Amino acid sequence: MDFHPQKCSVLRVTRATSNLIQSEYILKGIKLSIDKTTKYLGVDLDSELSWRHLYDGVTNKAKIACLVSCVGISETPLNKPRQMLTSH
Repeated sequence: MDFHPQKCSVLRVTRATSNLIQSEYILKGIKLSIDKTTKYLGVDLDSELSWRHLYDGVTNKAKIACLVSCVGISETPLNKPRQMLTSH
């Protein structure tokens, strides 16, 4: 298996707020970035193992879907006001 350092990062998982061990990780001579959140197999993980980012993502997608469907419904021909036909 070949690792690509540009696609790798470090995720430190802890709930500790003090006495954290600070270290650098180097892969193939490239220093890896330290992230607070990352996506792994479609799941958002954060350094505290909370589900906050997952909930935010799901609720934002639901809000967008609702908005799109509401706009789509309001613009259907059945919901548009009918124009009165006048004869001259």
